[in-house]
Amino acid sequence: MKNRVVFFVLLVSALFVFPAREIDLDKPLAKDADRVLKLSEVFSIDGLDSDDYFLKAPRKPVWSFDGEFLLLADQDQLLRFDKNGVFQGNLYKKGEGPGEWGFTVSLLADGNGFSLLSNSPHKLLTFDRNFNFNDEIKFSAAKHLMRLVRHLPGGGHLFSVKIDFGKIKSGIFYNDHPLQRYDREGQVSESALSFKQKVHNRVVRSEQGVQVAFEFLTPFSFALAPAAGCLLLASQDEYRLELVDLNEEKRVVSLVRPQYSRQRWQPDPQRKRLEDAPKIDYFNDVQAVVARGEEFWVLTSSLDPQKGVQVDVISSSGAYLDRFWLPLPGLDYPRLAESLAVSADRIAWIHQDEDDNPVLKVYSYSLR
Repeated sequence: MKNRVVFFVLLVSALFVFPAREIDLDKPLAKDADRVLKLSEVFSIDGLDSDDYFLKAPRKPVWSFDGEFLLLADQDQLLRFDKNGVFQGNLYKKGEGPGEWGFTVSLLADGNGFSLLSNSPHKLLTFDRNFNFNDEIKFSAAKHLMRLVRHLPGGGHLFSVKIDFGKIKSGIFYNDHPLQRYDREGQVSESALSFKQKVHNRVVRSEQGVQVAFEFLTPFSFALAPAAGCLLLASQDEYRLELVDLNEEKRVVSLVRPQYSRQRWQPDPQRKRLEDAPKIDYFNDVQAVVARGEEFWVLTSSLDPQKGVQVDVISSSGAYLDRFWLPLPGLDYPRLAESLAVSADRIAWIHQDEDDNPVLKVYSYSLR
């Protein structure tokens, strides 16, 4: 009888932890769901008339923790603007010494300032609230496709992918993105969590070496609710989100929206696919996940010519709070991944103008 009791306790414990609960996102709690938000343009930047900076291939913008400043990485630049578009300077310092780096891979703002992942060399740099260089951590080994998840005084979490370029092949594969922790000495270890992303590789080998082109067939987008220590992540083609407790390094709940209407795929007129790319039937249901304080905005593939893009709002505990339409002017194709950042009262969006030049636009908004 005693052995049966022990077995029952172990079984209940296992069921409690694995697998994560699954919640059906049926109806949001907001009574005025499906409204269209009102946006007011604050400023627009293309860099064409500036002697201080340029825009060539800007990556995802990042708001400071208080929403008063905006950071934008673009080649040998880390541009700082205030919330009204006033240019504050270029923070980038090329090199390998303290406070210097090669290529900006990932940016993350927190209450202490912001953190930056770099390759060439592979290290993490931290800056204080006044944007002054604070400290850095050099990683013990090179990483591929690094993404910073969270930084704390004693270390933090990141995602990276192991790629063996000597053995990589053409075709469709699933990249493993293990959740990894790092310490103050730059030692990296893996947690029990890993997430997969579907990718198509095109590999060409010659005497000059190996050339690899990637086409990511499913998203790998996540955002952090810092106070709760929770991460919301999308990595599948259908609507499914994973809520992760970083402190415990475990899945808390899986969020699905089975009634979501899938959107038929159409070629992107601004981007050319690889020649041997596989057929696609539907857009990925989730384009991107961004944080607004302790809440998450889930940007879907549903677009309406008048209303904009449909957005779900999820709490850090997994509650379905709200759903609305975000009318970004000129958005006519689901291409919001890594191009949008949200503060309490501002939205920053990178897109291309009619001449295919990159543009950063910032809008003020109200949720009501």
